[in-house]
Amino acid sequence: MRLLLLLFTLWSGVSASQNGLYIGLSGGSAFGDTIEQENATISFEKSYLGELVLGYEYKQFALELEERYVYKSLYSINNYLATGDTRENAQMLNILYSGYNNSKLVSSIGVGVGQSSIKLQNVKQFSRALVDVRNDSILSYQGLFRVAYRVTNSLRVTCSYSYFYKEKSEDFSSMGESSLAFGLRYNF
Repeated sequence: MRLLLLLFTLWSGVSASQNGLYIGLSGGSAFGDTIEQENATISFEKSYLGELVLGYEYKQFALELEERYVYKSLYSINNYLATGDTRENAQMLNILYSGYNNSKLVSSIGVGVGQSSIKLQNVKQFSRALVDVRNDSILSYQGLFRVAYRVTNSLRVTCSYSYFYKEKSEDFSSMGESSLAFGLRYNF
């Protein structure tokens, strides 16, 4: 009898969950404050993160296409003051699992894989301009944890944490960074 009650509870959560297409927009900050080049350690003082997500939710699972953009303001190279910025963007394919997602507060956990690019530009140190560096098609992975609060049947407010890892590229060593973003998601 208990097993039957448990199965009914799980099935009612699955059949009542929200299915369909959604779009999300969020902003926040990435917390990786250094990247390594061949002979240099580059440090940053602040960063901004923007994400655009297009996804499809079916029962407890969601599949997403994500465009991620990170801007970082340069602070120093090898502990000497410098100016400039780094622009990183990535295109990711994410899959998420959301247990029971019929309540107003829903948590999800997921993973993603894709490619990213890094562009170090407008770099000056000791009043001297340095060469801009750009690396494309860097294999990237991420782990995601997201909490969403349903405001209406179609609108959710989200808070997401991700650990984003980029493989070694031509000019940069492999690196991982955490990020936190807040956003809105609209279910069609």
